Amino acid sequence: MKQTILIFLIATSTLVSCKKSDSGKEPEVPAEENKVASIIFKFDKTIGTSDTTIIKAYNLEQAIILAVPYDKYGNDVSSGLYIKLNGKDYTGGPFKAESPGEYKFQASWGNVFSKVHTVIARDIAEKYIDIVPERTIRTTITGGLVTTFIEFKNISTKRLKNVSFKVYCVNASGSDIKEQFTGKSGAVCQSNGLFDPNSSSYTSKFDVGYFPGMRTLTIFLNSVTLEDGTVIYSSYYPFL
Repeated sequence: MKQTILIFLIATSTLVSCKKSDSGKEPEVPAEENKVASIIFKFDKTIGTSDTTIIKAYNLEQAIILAVPYDKYGNDVSSGLYIKLNGKDYTGGPFKAESPGEYKFQASWGNVFSKVHTVIARDIAEKYIDIVPERTIRTTITGGLVTTFIEFKNISTKRLKNVSFKVYCVNASGSDIKEQFTGKSGAVCQSNGLFDPNSSSYTSKFDVGYFPGMRTLTIFLNSVTLEDGTVIYSSYYPFL
């Protein structure tokens, strides 16, 4: 699912153009009384810190960069604002990242500069692991304990240290069931080992827990851990 994240560059007004003048020269800085005192970033703080925004790489999410400057009197300053992305001119509008990494944004107005704002495009576990279709998954119930076997493949070029899945048990009416003793919906099942890239599939056995009335399982990839210890979460995280 594609999502959009809004990031605002504000100083104290409305959307402005980030392009150079028709002559190709930097526009003149307005009169002293109209100068911007400061430029700061404003955005949804649930997705990062005051200086950081997180989106998914592979063009799965986008951040819309808007420049909104005011002068000290609350008047619109409609020229002279620039945005740089990794040191190069950025003309604004939606930003998406094909590759994981960090992307540095900074705005300037005359001699006034914003703090550097970092957009982190995060990697996703689905680029590393493919779960074999669920029709091949074997599940048994013994004394109320749900046991399942999950088959998966490492489709990346890197060796993995472990793979974790989120497993939900569903009743006949299609509702998730809570575990009898923990009261939690679903369980995290982790397979440890060294999983080589582009190899044949692996099958792991998991005792999921006690889920009375279980009829079917729903399985999501939760995360992978690379050989160097780097943890990469799925595109569903943290909503699993």
